[in-house]
Amino acid sequence: MTSLHLTASSDEDLVQVLGYLNFSSGAADPKTLGALNRLYGLGLSGSPYTGLPVWLTMQQWLQDRLQRLMLESPSFTGANQAQQVMELVWGEALPAYLDFHRDLLFHQEPEGLFNGFFLGRMIEAVISQGGPWAERPRIVSGAIRQLNDYVGYRPVAVLEGHALEPYPQEWSRPMPLYIAGVGSSLGPYEAIVSQTLEILEKAPERFLRGASFDLDQLRELSLDVRAYDFDHPVNRRPNYQFGQWDPMHIDGDGLYDRFVVQQVTVDALLARCVACDHAPPEDLIFEAAAVLAGTILMASTICGSGPGSIDSTVTLNELVVSVARNRDDFYDWLLSEQTGVRGERLRGEAEIRRQAFGGARQYLNAELARQRASQLTHIHLARLFARVGSPAAAKEESDLVKVPAARLLCRIDCLITTAGQQLAVGDLAGAAEIPAHIFDLLKRGIQCGAMIDPWNILGFAGNFPLHQTNDASIRDHRSEDLVELVEQIFSFLSRLWREAAAGDHSQLCESIEGQFQEISQWWLQYAPHTIDDLQCPDPRETFESARLVARALRLWHRGGAAAGDIRFWAPHADMFDSPKAYALVIEALLERNDHVGSTALLAHWLSQSAEVGLTSGQVFFSDLARQCLQRLLRRGPEVQ
Repeated sequence: MTSLHLTASSDEDLVQVLGYLNFSSGAADPKTLGALNRLYGLGLSGSPYTGLPVWLTMQQWLQDRLQRLMLESPSFTGANQAQQVMELVWGEALPAYLDFHRDLLFHQEPEGLFNGFFLGRMIEAVISQGGPWAERPRIVSGAIRQLNDYVGYRPVAVLEGHALEPYPQEWSRPMPLYIAGVGSSLGPYEAIVSQTLEILEKAPERFLRGASFDLDQLRELSLDVRAYDFDHPVNRRPNYQFGQWDPMHIDGDGLYDRFVVQQVTVDALLARCVACDHAPPEDLIFEAAAVLAGTILMASTICGSGPGSIDSTVTLNELVVSVARNRDDFYDWLLSEQTGVRGERLRGEAEIRRQAFGGARQYLNAELARQRASQLTHIHLARLFARVGSPAAAKEESDLVKVPAARLLCRIDCLITTAGQQLAVGDLAGAAEIPAHIFDLLKRGIQCGAMIDPWNILGFAGNFPLHQTNDASIRDHRSEDLVELVEQIFSFLSRLWREAAAGDHSQLCESIEGQFQEISQWWLQYAPHTIDDLQCPDPRETFESARLVARALRLWHRGGAAAGDIRFWAPHADMFDSPKAYALVIEALLERNDHVGSTALLAHWLSQSAEVGLTSGQVFFSDLARQCLQRLLRRGPEVQ
């Protein structure tokens, strides 16, 4: 490889990082973070290793410099820790991080995640695990667990006997854009972030205080790199798309010290700087920074400066009024500060658009609305294509959407459709392999936050709390979505079990029974059937009903029930302890056009009517008898 002729300052940065790698115990070091940031910026300006992304280029620089340093400096003779930590960070921890978040961050490329600050935080996490460095699985898993420290606004149900918290795959590490004492991260967001902080630093105290924002309190400004799901109920929370104080990052004074902005917002503001040409680039960057500063203040007002800064009696409506008033005053002040050509242009724009910085603000709102419409359109098309049996078209549509929920639900829909097609052509063995894959995707979707946590269905009665007050909850549509999905799985397993039983495939029946029981017991623990509004069947009853039908069809296949002898069912009267039990088996026989067998079972039901009854809920003997008679009449003389 061609060596890079580094400047003296860049060489000092490499030595600084290598010293940290070799001698540190993992504590955060601003000098090392600054050196990594500058090396990252150098890599962005042009990599000497053709074809390598910047984060891998930095590894090559460090490795090359370490080899020379081991010969030049007695302090680095051996340098075992530096070598092994580099191998752990770049060779294992960073790839393992991407694999750990294969669902949550599948839309991100490493080049977009691993900036200089992120690499610094990963190095800190790896070294903090301590040696011996040969214990790589322990160190890598511990580093990822330490690094994943952000989940955002995530209500957690409080249930007796259950210690609930977000799943490990829901936690991720926002990409640092600014670190106090170090500065802004070099890269595409540097200009807008630096100018945003300058604006906030000059803003009058009344605006910052009204928004519960203290720039001296800000230890880190980070970017939420998770895909923004416009259909998630959390987005009904005011200004959530603009960011929030991290509720889990609290300093010794009980105040938040890390603010996390949404990538969709910052990217939209930067897109305007590229798409518009009516003003100089520096003016467009300033307008983007002005709006980002305003949105940060708006979002901060909703969060407060710490866990106890907003009283529980304060309603969302009251907060929203405060947000609007403080926002307008802030933008008006900032506009009044602008002079020269820029000031004249912005004031003229404000008159036309009826608000200060209206061009950038309205562009942001329009872009978010456009992205929301596009996302929902592609999601619905993907699921439609999946359900009609066009997996290639479904994948093409789902790939256009970044949110993991769309991708996972589309894959599940495709599998359900494929399973139904296999069942239709009699490929029972192939169809039986699919439920396990569906169940795995379902659990992955829940664990990464793409789907609702089933405990929250029970804990919040199918609602989503937007705020700590009781007046701020909305219906969580994801509850019905998950119930419907699980019911689809149960429905398919019931059909598959019936077909296997009717063909007397003993081993296949046992396999299906095991899968059905596992999924039903998993679903039962969340007790969704206890919530009246969901209208979710009891998983136990669903499983027992499917087992009853399967047992009856196996008997039907083996014993020749088609002979129409009512006495065939007499030894098995214990199976039929309710009208529903009779109805399920009769419906299964009618599906197979066994009119004689179904008629015989109707007669058996009538003979047991004194013990089990002829009606229950929506099950009526008369309805099934009518269906059987109608089918017999349609078939005509051939059945006589």
